[in-house]
This record gives sequence, C-alpha cells and structure tokens, in this order.
Amino acid sequence: MFNLEMIKVGVFSYSEIPGWVSFTCDSQHESESLKTEILTRIPNSQFEVDIGFNMLIPKQELEIIISNGWRPRPLHRIENQLLADLKERRRERNSLFDEAQEVTTSNITTTLEGLNLKREPTTFQTENLTRLLRFKSGATFSVPGAGKTSEAICFWLYHRRANERLLIALPKVASMPWKHELNQWLGWGNNEILTLNEPATNMRNFLFENPEKTVYLVNYHKLRGAVSQIANFMAATSSDGWSMILDESHYIKNSNGSTSLAARQLSGFVDGCKLIMTGTPAPQGPEDLRAQAEFLQGLPLSEDQSRDLIERIHVRTSKEDLGLLEPDLEPIIRPHKQIHKNAYDELVENVIEEISSNSNTLNLRSVRPHMMTLRRAATDPDSVPGIPHHLVSEELPWKFEYVIERIRIASKEGRKIIVWSTFVSHLERLENLLLEFDPAIVYGAISSDPNASLRGRAKIGSREWMFDKFKFDASCSVLLANPAACGESISLHHWCNEAIYFDRSYNAAHYLQSKDRIHRYGQHPETEEHTCRINQVQYKILITEDTIDNRINDRLEEKITAQNVLLESGQFHIALEEEGTPDSTIQGEQSGGASDQDVLDFINSFR
Repeated sequence: MFNLEMIKVGVFSYSEIPGWVSFTCDSQHESESLKTEILTRIPNSQFEVDIGFNMLIPKQELEIIISNGWRPRPLHRIENQLLADLKERRRERNSLFDEAQEVTTSNITTTLEGLNLKREPTTFQTENLTRLLRFKSGATFSVPGAGKTSEAICFWLYHRRANERLLIALPKVASMPWKHELNQWLGWGNNEILTLNEPATNMRNFLFENPEKTVYLVNYHKLRGAVSQIANFMAATSSDGWSMILDESHYIKNSNGSTSLAARQLSGFVDGCKLIMTGTPAPQGPEDLRAQAEFLQGLPLSEDQSRDLIERIHVRTSKEDLGLLEPDLEPIIRPHKQIHKNAYDELVENVIEEISSNSNTLNLRSVRPHMMTLRRAATDPDSVPGIPHHLVSEELPWKFEYVIERIRIASKEGRKIIVWSTFVSHLERLENLLLEFDPAIVYGAISSDPNASLRGRAKIGSREWMFDKFKFDASCSVLLANPAACGESISLHHWCNEAIYFDRSYNAAHYLQSKDRIHRYGQHPETEEHTCRINQVQYKILITEDTIDNRINDRLEEKITAQNVLLESGQFHIALEEEGTPDSTIQGEQSGGASDQDVLDFINSFR
C-alpha cells in the first residue's frame, strides 16, 4: 500500500507578485522536472527558484508551455481560480479569429477623433483598417510606401486600453521612421518613446528605470539577445497590459531561429492587440508564414493552418492604389573602356576555365563566388580581390565618370541624388571621388547608435545622422547607400527624386525596397502636397555592355514580374523567391541573392 501522505504533490497557485504563478513542492525531482519542461519550450524562461524547491513562473510562460503540449502531472494540483483563468485564456486564443467584429468607417472615425490625433488615415488606409480591426490580431502586407506604419498606429490606438504599453520589434534602420510617425500622429517624443539600445547585460536595469514610457522600440538583433530581460519587464508590468507589433515581420520566418523564438516567447506576454507588417510575407514559401501566424494566435499551428489564417485576415494596398506618377526608369548602357574590357574578358576566361575544369563535380554553390567576381568587375575590375597586377588600371571606369557628372549637374540645380551599390568598396571609392559634394554614406558598418562614429572621423556618425545630413544639409548633394543596409523603412521622397543604380545584385527584394525609398505615398511636411503625385521619380540603371550586368537586368525583370503576380493574388502556397535563393536576413549579401536559376543562367551564358 502507498502512503498518500508520502507522495510529493506540486501545487500551482497565484503568487503575491502580480502576473506570476507559484509552484510549491517539497521534491527536488518535481522541481527539476518542471524546470526541464519549461526550458525545453522556452530556452530564455524567466522562472525563478524560490524558497526550497519552490518556483515562481510568469503566468504567460505557463500559458506558453501549455500551448506547446505540456500538461500537469497527475499529482500536480492547480488552484481553482488559476485553472479557470488558464482555461479561459486558452479558449480566447483558440477562438481569436472565429468571429469577425464588424467595424465601419464611422466606427474608426469616431474612435480616432476622440484621441485628438494630429493626422487622419487616408481613404485606402481606412479601408484596410475596416478589415484589420475585425480581429484583435492582424496582418498588413501593403507595398512599401503605402503607410503601413500609419495603419499600425491607428490599429493599436483603436484597441488600446488606458496605460497600455506597446512593444515594437523592427529592423535597425526603422527606429527613426517610427519615432517620426508617432510624433506626427500623437506629438510623442522621448517622454513617451524608448529605444532599447542598451547592451543585454544592462537591459533589465534600463527598462525598470523607464517604466513610465508608453512605446518601446527594439531591433531584432537586440530582441534575441535581451529577450529574457524584456520578458521580465513585461511580466512585472503586465497589470497595465501590452500590445506588440512586428515591423518587417519576415525577420521571424525561420521557426527555429533565435529571433523567431524570442518574438513568439514575448507574444505570450501580450494581452492586447498584435500586428505583423511586411511587404514580403512568404519569400520562400508557406512555411515562412508559420512563425508569423503563431505569433498572432499564440498557439502552435501547422503550415496549412498558418496559410489559411494569413490568407483570411491580411490586407494589402498595391502600388496602383497609391495614385503616384509612374516613375521613369532609364537603362544607361555603355561599354567598358578598352583597358577595363580587357581585364573583364580575362576574368571571364578564368571563370570559364575554372567551371570547365570542375564540370564533373560542379555544384551551384561553388559558382556563386565567380558570379560575385564578375559583378564587381562589370563596374570596376580593379575592385576584384587578388586581381593580377597586369590587369590593374589607373583609368577611371565609365560608371564613376557618369555618377560624378550627374552629381555635379544635380548640385548646380539644387537637387539631391541617391547612388545605390551592393559593394562597400564601390561606395567608399565614390565617397572619395565626391568629397566636394559632401556625400552622406550608409552601409552595414555605419552604426545605428546615435553616438557612434566610424574610422575615427567625426563627420561619420550614425545612420540617422547620415540621413538627416542628406535631407537637411544643403551642402550634401548625394547619399551613397547599400540596399541591404537601408532598403527598408526609410522615406526620402520629399528630398530626392532621382536614384542611380551603380550596380545591382540578383536580390529582387532589396532592389524593389530601395526603389521605394523615393517612390512612395506621403505629404510633404511643409507644402502638404503629395510629393510623388506631382514629381516624377527617375531611376538610372547603369549597365556595362556585354557583362553580367545584362544577365542581372533580365533576371530581375523576370523575378519582379512573377512576384507581383503572386502578391496581388493573395495566395501564399507558392514561394515568392525562386528555389535556392539564400535567406538574406541570415546570409546578408554574400551570395548576391542568386537563386539556382540565376546560377544556371550564368553558366549557360558562356555556352
């Protein structure tokens, strides 16, 4: 016979600390078993060891592990009120998208008018909001420049309760635009908005020193590094309520990645609204939607369930809906100078020989470095690392001469130009050649820390400083930029309507995002005119004749046409990107965004 009094029982009950649950037991085995169950599902769990073998667990984390399959052992007991609340929370999550609440334009207008906002949503933004606001969680996949940030602010304000806080996860470059939009809509500044720029080791203190803020901005890199500290703060302040927004939510598409796990862990602390925002929701197919859908619903979902959910609730504004003037895209096609052509041709011969000698064991990945070599050489053969000495030339390649002349003309006319390049070496050489035009420069090494400098030069500060310099400093006529570093979230259309593409990679998403920096919806802050409805945007695409530039141009056109069809269809069972396209959020631009088809096209161009 078992002596029931000898059996170790674990009891879950509400803690005296708001938002926390106590697990009381007198068995090390029970305590360690529960710790293992929690850490298996939440690697950055906030649980704390209390007196003896007892534990303190954030209530939201208990909900998360239950959602992910954990069940109390038969000898565990859950206090009645806690059990009832857990069941109700589970029911809420399961039924989150069951019933759509009808929201009219009149409902939106009345609610927002009561908040004394400084702006009003546009007609197409209001139409999207009538669909988004049917549920407490939503997805907006509008084209860049359509005002997704404005939609998100209105979505949150419509749902917001008194004293509720908002956490926004975003790319590094997006903090400045969000601050600007929150100021334009609400007049908010540093008293209401906090950017989480502190090191992870100091993040907890930083947060608890600033509990009076309303909006907390955190980039995805900081999010995954400081998820424990942020979760701890959200748990401690849960009585006021939290909402959460993911800007460029495709950053969490890798379900097993640390960024994705961090975002979904923090979503468990959200009892307000949730929103995902991106123009490319499923770059590599429907599996990309699963983490984003799970963030919204707070439950594990299959690929089919995720796709069905997103297809049902998402909204999208197309480029045509914005009423902008059609941009003028002009390919500038010129041959290499003879000395550079000789160098390029010899590099091509080397590539052909290398590919031919390895034809029996050739794999597509091994070809990509050769593509990178010729991408560099199509602009400037001297920029190729390890180029033979006899191929080096002191003569300036034609693309550099073209850019210098265009900037000179623009400077005389009081205009500004953006020059895009995927290679930092090209940007830095242009910077030295354009010193008289006081260039701003932004690429990956330019810090998003407002106090940072680079190479010991005081004039090179943060990305925000560079953008402000380009916009407001009359002596600065040109911004030299890398699409991977500032192709997202930046609005420059009020200050610039011409962009030169010095070179391009195969990455269609980066190319499209960079184009939208100056071709987007929005009123000029001074004239209140819709800039891109009255000023035509110009794109100059520099293509060196008979080089890989030609192949890149053709492949980008094919990809963009196919992607537009898929995005407008609103169906996500087909990948936006071609098979074999590297994930640029993980691998950056090292691969040049080349898909398997791009590599095959490159190989076939030599046959």
